[in-house]
Amino acid sequence: MSLTLIYVSGTGNSLRVAKWFADAAVQRGQPARIVQYNQARQSLLPADLWGGTIGFVFPAHGFTAPWAMIWTALCMPHARGTSAFVAVTRAGTKFGPLFLPGMEGTAGYLLALILRLKSYCVRGMIGLDMPCNWTSVHPGFSEASARAIIGRTKPKVLAFINRILAGHSSFGLAGFICLLLGLVLLPVSLGYMLSFRFVLAKAFFASNRCTGCGCAPRAAPPTPSGCLAAVARGPTGPTTAKAACGACRSAPSVRWMPGTRGARCSSPSPPSRSAPSC
Repeated sequence: MSLTLIYVSGTGNSLRVAKWFADAAVQRGQPARIVQYNQARQSLLPADLWGGTIGFVFPAHGFTAPWAMIWTALCMPHARGTSAFVAVTRAGTKFGPLFLPGMEGTAGYLLALILRLKSYCVRGMIGLDMPCNWTSVHPGFSEASARAIIGRTKPKVLAFINRILAGHSSFGLAGFICLLLGLVLLPVSLGYMLSFRFVLAKAFFASNRCTGCGCAPRAAPPTPSGCLAAVARGPTGPTTAKAACGACRSAPSVRWMPGTRGARCSSPSPPSRSAPSC
């Protein structure tokens, strides 16, 4: 039985979780592949999913699922009997010895509902705390704090995926509590989906001045969140030098955390001719 993982990831948290899932499957002798959401819409066929397990891994946005993943789920082929699960990364925080969980709201069960309507057998949903990455509006974590949050989450990831791959179901009470809170916050989620995502979401991403030159990964080691190209130009300014090499800091509109565009810097590529190289 194969495992297919479809992910949306802006700063690396969800991609890291997808890799944990894939590694666990391989250790059990089951083939696994990781597919980005836009590639999944173009390439996955019902025959690719039959008899296997498919997982959807993505961050919570506005206490619900990001539109990219909602649209991906809506475009998935019908696959009666195919097992599926949903994993949502959320903003975990740490203050001294105290760990505070994030809240995914309706994100997980919204995707689960769409998949169920498409005849998938949804076996599990889990919310996973990863280092909060909205560092344009709050100070970033130290490397030790980020690693501590990640270290607490990984065992939960492994326990969840091993249960799913063994043919069992896994729905925790915490997920239902977050669902109820998400329903209360539904007006916020709808407002975010319809309007604010075009404004607030930009705080997670580098601007189009990121040319994919590869300067950031050569100048700084990977950060705990998995992002190699963190640049600091948010309202709070630079956070820590560990996470910002400053290669793109001359661009005044560049925001703190790169996402789809900025992530190109993690694998050096030729700079765009239309923009100056940093």
